[in-house]
Amino acid sequence: MRGESGGGRGNAALFWCRDNACGPVRVVGLPGIGDDAPMDSAYRIELLPGQVLFREGDAPTTAFLIESGSLRITAQRAGAPMVLSDLGPGALVGEMAVLDDSPRSATATALADCVLTPIDRAQFAERLQTADPVVRALLLSQLSRYRTALATVAGGK
Repeated sequence: MRGESGGGRGNAALFWCRDNACGPVRVVGLPGIGDDAPMDSAYRIELLPGQVLFREGDAPTTAFLIESGSLRITAQRAGAPMVLSDLGPGALVGEMAVLDDSPRSATATALADCVLTPIDRAQFAERLQTADPVVRALLLSQLSRYRTALATVAGGK
């Protein structure tokens, strides 16, 4: 569950809550992005170490570009968390779920102070639609293969 305080563009506080554990997440406006094409919904999310960005099984709504900091990606395997990777600046996280509309396959937790730029499904779809058809097919086939490999590791197939 997510709630917002503050309003309009600029700074606001987000509170991510799950399993009775809530924590503030700062949302920072990005003034002046693309003067000729303003992005009213552009914002950044700041996480503190230990804060969870999303959890395995959550609905896919947004992917995130890591601007600074690092996230640990884990998945439950045999009842215990398994570290899949640690991601840093320049990495994209959460894109699989947004691309194929499947539940999140892993949990993303901040290892250090993080600044993230959200990329919603509509932004992804727009870019995917304008991509070269061969590149689009390659991306979607790789995504399918990766999902199958994850299911195999999880014992699902």
